[in-house]
Amino acid sequence: MNRTLQLTCAVALLQLATACGAGKFSPYLRRNAQVDSEAGYIYGRFDYSIWEPGYYVHGMGLVLASDDNQLRIQFLDRDARVYAVKPGTYSIKQTVCSDVDGGIIGWSPGWSAKEVQSFRVEPGKAYYIGDFHGQTRGDGRYCAWRIDDFENNYEETTAAFQKRYPSLKGLETQDVSGSLLTMPSQVSGS
Repeated sequence: MNRTLQLTCAVALLQLATACGAGKFSPYLRRNAQVDSEAGYIYGRFDYSIWEPGYYVHGMGLVLASDDNQLRIQFLDRDARVYAVKPGTYSIKQTVCSDVDGGIIGWSPGWSAKEVQSFRVEPGKAYYIGDFHGQTRGDGRYCAWRIDDFENNYEETTAAFQKRYPSLKGLETQDVSGSLLTMPSQVSGS
């Protein structure tokens, strides 16, 4: 393949990925969000820290997917975050590493079927998936990331979610975190 054709193909693939939303995180709901009766909701806490001092800061996230939908949760801080999703059966697929602008630059190999359970999201209900803490490190050419803590703080996080999103307070909530994930000692890198 000649150099011009290779470059043209690379540009076309990049444009297609950008147009399809590949490589970016899903937006979480704003505090004043109103209930959408056709949507289901997934919530929890998702934060991270730098693994070792002196390394470049990378972001990280968690990917949940159903047959026809993918939710990419960005780890930010300890605030409860809520995401509106299409109803369906979801499971955690993998973790990702991102650059400082939120562009996804590395994907983990994912978890085995023994480590991940699926859960059903119904319209008008909110599902607590857990409180996650991750760590990242990198040097500009390489990034590594891991989830180092996964907790079930259902009551505390649900109270924080309902305070942060008062218009969603009336949603029925369900704790799916207990059987959602068996934490492997997973470290990913790219």
